[in-house]
Amino acid sequence: CLPHNLKKEHELSVNNNLLTNIFFSPNSAFLASSSNGTSIILWDIKTGKKKFVMQSHSDYITDIAFSKDSSLLASASRDHSIILWDTKIGKKAHILLGHNKEVFAIDFSPNGKVLASSSPDRSIILWDTKTGKKIHSFQDISGNQYYWLSYSLDGNLLIVRQSSGREPFVLWNIVAKKK
Repeated sequence: CLPHNLKKEHELSVNNNLLTNIFFSPNSAFLASSSNGTSIILWDIKTGKKKFVMQSHSDYITDIAFSKDSSLLASASRDHSIILWDTKIGKKAHILLGHNKEVFAIDFSPNGKVLASSSPDRSIILWDTKTGKKIHSFQDISGNQYYWLSYSLDGNLLIVRQSSGREPFVLWNIVAKKK
């Protein structure tokens, strides 16, 4: 269905900072934005007002992602860390440390229980979002660096783009072993 009457709802100001990431939450209640700094703004979609300003990284934020139920927001940074934020209270739920270089990409599994992260340190790490603990990590021994990743809708596969984008995409089967 195409919109017939477009209406501007809100104009959201990021104080003349360079906007680097902006995403709707899956439940459409929030909008998260990051700029060329170390903070994230969580906006209330209905009011157009800032709900929380969340700041804790010590370097530029490279990526942000919502869990599928919108209860968590993850932020990745050049400071080698990932922060999981509780969107209900705007506070840190976990700080995830494990990469040796900046974290370039993050994505939640469809069920929200796992966060995947990639880095130019040639590693992909899978994190438990409830505990903040590392579940598994894998490294490319061929020397390729990872810059982008995304889960399949069933959560069984992870596609990863390597450094220059000219190399083939890598498809990882990440299905956990059944007990």
